[in-house]
Amino acid sequence: MKATFEIDITGTEILSELERTAMEITAFADNIAFLLNNSMSPDVVESEALKAYQKKQVEAKLYYENKKRELEKTYIPDYMYNKYRYDWNLTFWTGIITVTVYDNTAIKLLKDHGVKLIQ
Repeated sequence: MKATFEIDITGTEILSELERTAMEITAFADNIAFLLNNSMSPDVVESEALKAYQKKQVEAKLYYENKKRELEKTYIPDYMYNKYRYDWNLTFWTGIITVTVYDNTAIKLLKDHGVKLIQ
């Protein structure tokens, strides 16, 4: 059995930070692809510009993963966090975290705590 519930984090700082960082990661990937695809020099792979973009991309990905863990610790109920099987997805444009729970005990706990389940 599975159940789903939603958490609204519209207007929070963490939502803004995650969205901004996701855009930065995409921009770094686009810049790296542009450098690799449009360079006439075979030395571009060893260029300082490429190395700088790659370093910034790695840093942004690490920051993003840390913010995702922070979001999960903050918004997943304590009685569920890392105790039961669940997954979650954040939709930036709505600010909604959709959590799907796959454990009957966790579903019962959610109901006992008054969490409105969608499914």
